[in-house]
Amino acid sequence: MTWAHTIQAGIALLTAINSSIKQALSEDKMSEAAIITFLVTASNLTLWDIS
Repeated sequence: MTWAHTIQAGIALLTAINSSIKQALSEDKMSEAAIITFLVTASNLTLWDIS
C-alpha cells in the first residue's frame, strides 16, 4: 500500500469519526466521559504496560 492509499483511507474515515463524535457528544450527561475516552484513545496512553 502506498502513502497515497493511506491518505485516502484516512480521509474516508473522517466522516465516520465525525459522526461518532457528534453522537457521543449529543447527550449532555455523557459528553465529558466521551471526550475523555476519545482523547485517551487518541493519545496512545500506556498504563501498567497496557495500551
